[in-house]
Amino acid sequence: MSPQQTNLLAINVLGEFKLRYAGQIITTVTSTRQQALITYMALHTDAPQPRQHIAFQLWPDSSESQARHNLRKTLYQLRQTLPAIEQYLQIDSRTIRWYPAAPCTIDVVAFEQKLAQAATLAANPTVQQACVAEALDLYTGDLLPTCYEDWILPERERLRSLYHNGLVQASQLAESQQDLVSAIHCANQLLRLDPLHETTYARLMRLHMRNQDRAAALQTYQRCVLMLQQELGVQPSAALQKTHRELLRAEQLLSVQPAQVSGQQLVGRQAEWKQLNAAWQQAAQTHVQLCILSGEAGIGKTHLAEAMLAWATQQEFITATAHLFEAAASLVYSPIIDWLREPALQDALQQMDEIWLSQVARLLPDLLVDHPDLSTPTPTSDQWQRRQLFDALARVFRYGDRPKILLIDDLQWCDSETLAWLRYLLSFAHNNQQFGHNNQPLLILATVRREEFDDDHPLTQWLIELRSTHPIGEIALEPLDPEATAQLAIQVGHTALNTEQAALLYQLTGGNPLFVVEMVRAGMDVNREHAPVARMRLPFPLDQTNGDSTRLPPKVQAVIQGRLGRLSVLARHTANVAATTGRAFSFDLLQRISGQSDANLTLALDELWRRGIIRVQGMQLYDFSHARIREVVYAELSPIQKPFLHRQVAQALATIHAGDLAAVSAQIAVHYERAGATTEAIAYYRQAADASHALFAAKDAVAFLKRALALLNTLPTTQANKQQELAILLQLTAPLTNAYGLLTPELPHIAEQARQLAIEVGTSTQLYFALGSLQVASQMRGQFAQAQAIIEERHALAGQWSAYGTQALDSGPPPPNLDHQLGLIHWLR
Repeated sequence: MSPQQTNLLAINVLGEFKLRYAGQIITTVTSTRQQALITYMALHTDAPQPRQHIAFQLWPDSSESQARHNLRKTLYQLRQTLPAIEQYLQIDSRTIRWYPAAPCTIDVVAFEQKLAQAATLAANPTVQQACVAEALDLYTGDLLPTCYEDWILPERERLRSLYHNGLVQASQLAESQQDLVSAIHCANQLLRLDPLHETTYARLMRLHMRNQDRAAALQTYQRCVLMLQQELGVQPSAALQKTHRELLRAEQLLSVQPAQVSGQQLVGRQAEWKQLNAAWQQAAQTHVQLCILSGEAGIGKTHLAEAMLAWATQQEFITATAHLFEAAASLVYSPIIDWLREPALQDALQQMDEIWLSQVARLLPDLLVDHPDLSTPTPTSDQWQRRQLFDALARVFRYGDRPKILLIDDLQWCDSETLAWLRYLLSFAHNNQQFGHNNQPLLILATVRREEFDDDHPLTQWLIELRSTHPIGEIALEPLDPEATAQLAIQVGHTALNTEQAALLYQLTGGNPLFVVEMVRAGMDVNREHAPVARMRLPFPLDQTNGDSTRLPPKVQAVIQGRLGRLSVLARHTANVAATTGRAFSFDLLQRISGQSDANLTLALDELWRRGIIRVQGMQLYDFSHARIREVVYAELSPIQKPFLHRQVAQALATIHAGDLAAVSAQIAVHYERAGATTEAIAYYRQAADASHALFAAKDAVAFLKRALALLNTLPTTQANKQQELAILLQLTAPLTNAYGLLTPELPHIAEQARQLAIEVGTSTQLYFALGSLQVASQMRGQFAQAQAIIEERHALAGQWSAYGTQALDSGPPPPNLDHQLGLIHWLR
């Protein structure tokens, strides 16, 4: 430590008076007169101060001789309590002054010097902001607050004004650097300094509005009104009241009002609508928000979400919807692809850089036609390319100056890769720089059927992990109460109900909105005079996949069956074909399956639409008005009809998508399986596995290949089937280890199966690669003796190849350096 540092005196007179000498706190200078003298001199370091003037300032009520005597006494006491004072103060008979070169720091001097330095840094706002912040940190309180003498008051106010101006400057600089949190912090400090300053209230309100925190802005105004009324008995100025009115208008935009869906108002969902409103306001603050609407089938989840979309459409926001179905549960990125095809999002695609657009082309191959110069994305399972794909998709949905609301209907059937991307989007949404400058809110709505998934469902774990890291919105929809049930029936049937009818309707429906609507509609179909509620029957739901009708109440099924029974033969056949597709269906797909002419198919679809069985989803794209109607239609198909229609659907999909079978291979496989065409199903499940693995969906690829193996085991045990089993097992090893790691307990079992089959019916190359998987499994489990034996066996196979040349390799890469691997095993053992 240098001599100057050893003798350094630090003086703090802003806030609590403190002295520190040579690093040690001095507690002996407790006299208010001594503290006042040191403070006075700290404020006048630039020139000698006459002793007479100092005495008058500190003892203004004393005579001149008494004041001078008091000064001499205080200086004597200061020499006793602070012996080193002579090193800093030059004291003679006429004046007192600070030694200019004395090793001393004074907070008030440093405060003013930092502010003066900041004034010279206007050309560099970042450095200027840091300099102002350093100055403000030095101002720990008013100048010597324990002193109330006249001489200090002007200095205290001068320094307080400098601090005020510094806070204003700091807030402005932070705002210019987009650091709204710091700007708001400085504005709050200004209010603590002067709680009656209207300009500061206006600044703080504006900053909160820029930070998407309208609630805080309103609270700031209310605080101002209360303060002005209590302290001054006045109202805020006209300018501040105008700012408040503008804030209320902006708040009205966020105060979402339910819009009509298909001409109907929401009934009995006021509480849920408020929760949905809160989710939208959260999206406005955090930029991206997920809100999940859960409940049983028919409870009104989709209707509530569509009301939100209808409101958003009125505000000219961008909206997009993706409906998922159980048969399509394994289609990778299906909801994202549906969203990307929304016309309003095409502008975002057109504005993207080619590096990101080429990634999106993985999901939208049509982009390669529209942009012929775009590089074709190479199939790969590398995680860094998966990250690029996720980044590209996030940029699409975060681009633009219009808010967006997206809907996934029936999230429980969503593929794992889409779920992973949603979590990625939420994780990085707080960093606006990640996807470019964009503060427009994005709200993602998702409906979920409670009865469709249990604790073992992938969605359960996804939700648990998401809740631990992100404040997602969750709205649980319950059945309507008796009053709302009656109101809904009146709205649908346009007929008033008496007390007995309303009670019976509630008893039969349990307040399920779908059951109420379907019941009223069925009664209107049977009797144009609007049959009484007591004569209506309730339908019940059914699992569309296996035809098990025990999952829905019989009354509900009866109502839906009643509506279906009044269809013409042509319309009913068309409904049967549509139900077999398992998801939204197109005119072209129906025509290829049914073989109907354009005219007949148009008539059939028109009848289904008029009777409320289907709804229009887009240009020549349709869907059932409710999934439960589709399930009842499918359940009523005979065991003869189902396999025939599934085969027709599979063949039609293969024809329509002949240029890109990978995108629909999973669908085709499911339909061939249900058609009983096991061989074809196995082939398409293998294609689906390759397509999924290329899109980083390794778990999906594993599931497809395991399904293919399960189907293969139902076929006779022939040499050809054994060879195909071997090929599937070898195909399975890569996605299995990518999905579950090299220590997955399934790997040794699968590798051993492949080895035995390769010995029995395979080629030497297949045996070599089966042994490779078995070697990896042994090494990862520390079974080095077994691994050594396997390497030696592979070494012998490689030696055979070298004897016949590299053409002996009928598939796969050339053998690795087995000698090196063998040496490593010896070392490990």
